[in-house]
Amino acid sequence: MPRPTTDDTHLGLLLEAQRIGRIGSWEQNLRTGEWWWSDECYRLFGFEPQSRKPTTELLLGLVMHDDKARLAAALSREKGEETAYELDFRARLADGQIRHFRNFCQVFCDAAGWPERIGGATQDITEIQEAEKRHSRQAAYLEAVMANMPQGISVFDENLKLQLWNAGFVEVLGLPPESVWRGISFQELIRIPAMRGEYGPGEPELYVAALTSRALAFQSHRFERTKPNGRTHLVEGKPLHMNQRVVGFIATYTDITDNKLAQSSLKQQYDTLHTLIENIPGGVTLMDDQFHIVAHNREFRRLLDLPDHLFAEPAPPMEALFRFNARRGEYGPGDPDALVAQAMQRLHNPQPHAFERRRPNGLILEVRGAPLPQG
Repeated sequence: MPRPTTDDTHLGLLLEAQRIGRIGSWEQNLRTGEWWWSDECYRLFGFEPQSRKPTTELLLGLVMHDDKARLAAALSREKGEETAYELDFRARLADGQIRHFRNFCQVFCDAAGWPERIGGATQDITEIQEAEKRHSRQAAYLEAVMANMPQGISVFDENLKLQLWNAGFVEVLGLPPESVWRGISFQELIRIPAMRGEYGPGEPELYVAALTSRALAFQSHRFERTKPNGRTHLVEGKPLHMNQRVVGFIATYTDITDNKLAQSSLKQQYDTLHTLIENIPGGVTLMDDQFHIVAHNREFRRLLDLPDHLFAEPAPPMEALFRFNARRGEYGPGDPDALVAQAMQRLHNPQPHAFERRRPNGLILEVRGAPLPQG
């Protein structure tokens, strides 16, 4: 057997690379119309290598109807400059599979400038096309999610360049829409509110430098910021990791002004209720539908001589108070657990009531109770 030449070795390596990359090479003599296909080109189209003579008719017979005219026109060039071009098409193979191909073509001309031959490579890009479709769909999902989020959101990469954002981000920060684009730096964006004095008095660049330094630490953060217009935002940020390496951070910006106002209003109502209860000349308790004491006054604890540890948690359960009283004999003789069960049974069937109760120390209490609407 003759020893392979260097050219043979290189050709073998080229054909092997074509097989691995699923890329076939081909050439057509534009004067005779004759074709040549590499072995991989045959395999791509579902044929055994060298099993038949390659022709334009054979190729076009595989191509899907919608793509056939484009491919035929591209292969019938007769005159023109030497040009390179790409052309995608779909073909149905003998086994029924529909595969996507990409042709990389080059027209070669003779000395007179007439096209002499056309050659190139054909690559099966079916998997690439499917991956691109999945990527496009995922991108569309992501865009829809971000567009419909009630918060502003931004994603900066490890170089503090903006990569993703939504309209809420622009609106919450009051940024001019034309000032926000992919790749703009964190420093440039925060300089806009800094120049408006939103971070406080003084030199804006000092605030820009301080905020940039904090951002470069890529640490989780959560804080509230009230703008000069009175709107309050909750800013939350977390670093993004990929392969155990920080690749940026994501931040959300939530307008909590209405929540803050509601909380303030509720606190004001609670303070008013608390003041009212504290000034009633008697003990008062308010229980929720789970029988936890959600409000009481000092007179209640004084009249019943209740220790502080029973009120260590914000809303102590009434059962704990019943048990404490039963064990110290407030309800008379009997098994403490049974006495507690009787008291809890009365709570489970709330009815307006009024009765007198004598404490062991001789103090007589008038007890009145009434269920409240909505439990």
